Amino acid sequence: MTATAEEFERHRPGLFAPADRMLGAAHEAEDAVQDAYPRFSARRRGHGGAPRVQPARG
Repeated sequence: MTATAEEFERHRPGLFAPADRMLGAAHEAEDAVQDAYPRFSARRRGHGGAPRVQPARG
């Protein structure tokens, strides 16, 4: 597994859970996480620190 894939797997649960709650379907949430992760990762690298994934409130 590459370093990027390992990083993605570390962050996946924190990204997937709110996406699943918002979208109501696991396959839709997985698609959203996979689409959003490149932007999340680029932002993290650009700002020098790992952003915290905030759980959805509701």
